Amino acid sequence: MPEHGEIFESNCDPNGHRSLAVSAAAGVSKDQAQGFEIAAQLFRALGDVARLRLAAHLLTTERCVGELAELEGEALSTISQRLRILHGEKIVTRRRIGKHVSYALKDSHIAELVQNALTHASE
Repeated sequence: MPEHGEIFESNCDPNGHRSLAVSAAAGVSKDQAQGFEIAAQLFRALGDVARLRLAAHLLTTERCVGELAELEGEALSTISQRLRILHGEKIVTRRRIGKHVSYALKDSHIAELVQNALTHASE
């Protein structure tokens, strides 16, 4: 393991991502490598400040798109686009209630991840 601040060479693609083949060669199983990829996608989705704020709004309760748009001061279409990304990465679930669509965090793991990140950032 390199010392703090030490630069080391890595087998990454131009975006800094290790390939599954490199991970397998490093002693990581294919299932573990896929798990790392899925986790990285989750972090990328939550790595956007606006999407992270939406996730934070969902920490305590399920909310409809209109309510989230009002909280954020954004257009419904903008909020819907962000929620579509979060839903695609299995961070939120959606439920139709009449003409409205309500969103909630998918599970307690996601809620704890968001809460822990926000707590860590405030320390």
